[in-house]
Amino acid sequence: MKIIIVSGPIGSGKSKVSELFKSKGFAYINSDLLAKKIIKNNIQIQKKIKRFLGLNVFIKKKLSIAKLKKYIFLSKYNKDKIDSIIHPYFFKELNSMIKNTKKDKLVIEIPLIETCKNIKYKYKIISVISKIHKRIERLNKKNKKSIEYFNIINNFQRKPGFYIKNSDYIMMNNGTMSELKQKFNNIYKKINYE
Repeated sequence: MKIIIVSGPIGSGKSKVSELFKSKGFAYINSDLLAKKIIKNNIQIQKKIKRFLGLNVFIKKKLSIAKLKKYIFLSKYNKDKIDSIIHPYFFKELNSMIKNTKKDKLVIEIPLIETCKNIKYKYKIISVISKIHKRIERLNKKNKKSIEYFNIINNFQRKPGFYIKNSDYIMMNNGTMSELKQKFNNIYKKINYE
């Protein structure tokens, strides 16, 4: 199976690149959506989060993803602690999904490039890198999120140099959609010849 990881900082264009892979017949896994699903449905995760944060992140005995996010981004300690609770369950599920994927081509969108080592299968990483003002612009168009939200997440993510150093391919995404498609096609050809 050919597995492609699409990574990069917030607002860089990971989803657009993942869509281009989907258009080439790749099965697709969005790690953010998968993580939310696991958190909402896994009683063990919820018990561990309750032990760590109490009822502060629950509304009527249901875990609130929005409240959990606020606590995660209060400090690096909180983020690391919550990651240590969620990641073992997340990667167990992700590896199971990879194993059971029916297609022979799979693209996985994962913002946290440093966590990819938990994937048990061979993969190639493509990181999408973009200038910070472009990333803010995209995020504002997409979600109408505040600059504060962007800055909080951006500060917890790796710097572009880390993505570049730890990737098989880099896609600079500072131009038009047409330019991005051209860069994608160039990388796609290289991947197919490996």
